[in-house]
Amino acid sequence: MSIDYDPVEIYRDDEELHDPEGSNDLLSRDFFIERSLYKEGSYPDAFVPSPMDLWQKSRYLYGRLDLKGYAIYPKESMLKEISLPDEEEPHYLVDFVADAFQDFRKEYVNYLVMGRIESESAFEEFVPTRSWSSATAEYTAYINTVMDVFVFDFLKQNSYFPGTTYMDTEDIADFHDFFKAFMRYANLTSHQYPITLCTFVKSINCSPLSSGLMIELSDDLHSEDNVKFNKFLMDDNFPFYANFAQKFGFKVDKNAPWRLIADLRSPVMEKRMAEKNIKNLTQFFNKYYNKAYTSDIDLLKSLLFESYREFVSSSPSYNRVQTEIDCGNYSAITKKQRIWATKINREILALGALEKKYSELFWFENYIRLRFLDMGHKNIESKTKSIMRQVEQLKKTLDKKAKLVYINRRILACTQMRRVGKSPSGPMGGSSY
Repeated sequence: MSIDYDPVEIYRDDEELHDPEGSNDLLSRDFFIERSLYKEGSYPDAFVPSPMDLWQKSRYLYGRLDLKGYAIYPKESMLKEISLPDEEEPHYLVDFVADAFQDFRKEYVNYLVMGRIESESAFEEFVPTRSWSSATAEYTAYINTVMDVFVFDFLKQNSYFPGTTYMDTEDIADFHDFFKAFMRYANLTSHQYPITLCTFVKSINCSPLSSGLMIELSDDLHSEDNVKFNKFLMDDNFPFYANFAQKFGFKVDKNAPWRLIADLRSPVMEKRMAEKNIKNLTQFFNKYYNKAYTSDIDLLKSLLFESYREFVSSSPSYNRVQTEIDCGNYSAITKKQRIWATKINREILALGALEKKYSELFWFENYIRLRFLDMGHKNIESKTKSIMRQVEQLKKTLDKKAKLVYINRRILACTQMRRVGKSPSGPMGGSSY
């Protein structure tokens, strides 16, 4: 693919642009003012294609939701490694996006070699620093930390949870007791630290790079507006870089100009998808991505099983305190009371035994609760029971996969109804394309 214009002809006028000072180190008022000035007056919209603003509600979850609003992440079989000379660290993107980037980079480097654009530039190397990041690997690292806090802090009545009514660890004799304590913990924390993969993918804890549609050319901090402006937006090569990106089907990230985002609606990307027999975005997401909810319950079982094993390993037994009053002595003043403790080993549970002991309906019901807790819903019990009544009626006619589809369709509908009147579009509705 070739570019049929001369970059030196691109016009730019920087006089009206604001040199921002936004940084996470600023006080709240100054931060708000400077961030607003960057948003409204620092990006050179007049002479480059419009960027993509991932801080916009409607774009925040770009590549992490399908068209219906379900959380998704790429199938690893649909990723492709980017071929780069002398690069030790591999970088991956969705296959046709990787091809587009390699064509983009080849053409850009050719212009540099020919002296058609400035060699002294922030874009000179044009070597990726970050690309696809596994959502499931991120989730595993994240949820292990969340569960460590539960097992080693919450269950130990740590000061992280002041004023909380705890279940005493001496009351946890088996997995059932452990699970009740876990649900109490989730009720306190999951609106801020989600438990399920589905909600994690849609949270600030999951990197936008997990979409497989984005690649970064610098390790600079996203919080430093002055660096974005002076190092990148004011770079002599930026107009060429931004126009070049559009020609190859990419958008520049407004808040990180060194990040390129595949524009799935661009004619260039649509053509590349057509070469893969993809006619529309619905087909694209179905073929290239997993729906996060399909893994949720299996991950939840494994997570709780391993955490319970860890808890039993660290505290294999507990003391059951018993008392006995000498009933032979009728004097209330002189009656005697004997107190003693019996050491009892906690239940050791194999995964197979867990599967037999707790039914499919048990996991469905508590999964629904956790999803609503994760999203900060109210009236969780009534919503959970409403969905479960229908699931119980369907248990003989639908398999597990079909039930999960139904459950998540109902959860999504509740979430979208909850948003009515708050925002006509946005991440929960999947309208970011």
